[in-house]
Amino acid sequence: MFFCCRSLTAITMLLALTLLPGCGRKTALVPPQKLVPVAISDLRYFLDESGVSLKWTYPVKMENGDELLAIESFEVLRAEIPEEEYCEGCPVRFEKQVLIDGGPLPASGESITAVYKEADLRDGYRYQYKVRSRAGRWYPSNDSNIISFTWRSPPNESLRTMESTVGHR
Repeated sequence: MFFCCRSLTAITMLLALTLLPGCGRKTALVPPQKLVPVAISDLRYFLDESGVSLKWTYPVKMENGDELLAIESFEVLRAEIPEEEYCEGCPVRFEKQVLIDGGPLPASGESITAVYKEADLRDGYRYQYKVRSRAGRWYPSNDSNIISFTWRSPPNESLRTMESTVGHR
């Protein structure tokens, strides 16, 4: 019995020693803040008759203060809430709306403005947007500032014409 337990222990240790080292190439650990762009802080919006345009400036620094050379992509997230169900201060469920390609940042230090336009808005709904940037595949920035507005469809052109015709009689 004693011999059997020693053999089992020896086999288990031998297997552990042969399987554990095979987990891949080892490199120095990189702190996550070295891979994450600073959060976008200047997200703003502009409304016109066709919908909304979101604009923001590309981040130029990483969370640790290092210079950022390129943005891989931006994630634009949107929440759509019927106006009568909107509650100030209540949690909002954002859904991933679209992924936008980034690009290299100019060596001159000039700022680049990103623009995203959306026309698929419903009348009487409150929209909230936020944006995240990525310098690499796995590390998104923190959320940007959140913008919020209620969409009101512009009046139909034929109704405007009819109203002006009635006003001229």
